[in-house]
Amino acid sequence: MKTYILNSAVIIFVFLFACQPKENKAPQEGIVEISTRELLPDVHFNGALVGFADKQYAESARHIGLAIQYMDTILLTIEDSTRKQIIRNSISELIELKEHVAVAKVDGIQDLNYFFARAGNSLAGLHMNVAKTEYFKLDGIKAGGELDKALRAVENALKYHHLDLTKEEQELIARLRKNADRLKIGEKIPTGEMEELFDQLNTSITKLSSDIEINYASYKNKRKTTIHDKPS
Repeated sequence: MKTYILNSAVIIFVFLFACQPKENKAPQEGIVEISTRELLPDVHFNGALVGFADKQYAESARHIGLAIQYMDTILLTIEDSTRKQIIRNSISELIELKEHVAVAKVDGIQDLNYFFARAGNSLAGLHMNVAKTEYFKLDGIKAGGELDKALRAVENALKYHHLDLTKEEQELIARLRKNADRLKIGEKIPTGEMEELFDQLNTSITKLSSDIEINYASYKNKRKTTIHDKPS
């Protein structure tokens, strides 16, 4: 009941926010447009980015705290010990990030994007694992819902780092989304087809994890070079 009330409140907030008059303002650097279909925890990650960009560090930290609370509730539902530890690690990273943001000890907004992308990718792996488990337990409706969450988490993690899907990955996401929709209405999909798609999605999530690290390392190196090259 508490989760339902929380989700309803967030939906109302997003709706009211969307109805506010829009000013013709240029997008703030580092702020990404997140899919509103995945309200939590991305709505809090986005709130943290906006707060940080506006130098409202306490507000930014507050949103990170709300994202941590949401991930704590997810942690309680995980049975797989490996996946549980992955989410625990993400929560620990976010707690440390929150502490640094609160006192403005973060180099730049890309640091927030990095940890949010890591958390999103961890959630993508979790939802994919649950979807696969539920599919083989013959609960197609739940499997479809979890698969849809996994796909949205992947897409949002990509956006945090301004990364693009390859043509093959776009086609994979499209096929998976179509199958998720089919599963959610109770349609049966051959086991061989779903096994292949789950394997391909797992490969994409693993690749995304590597891409996030490479992209962030490149950013850090460029930042060091820029600082080093500044005139004294």
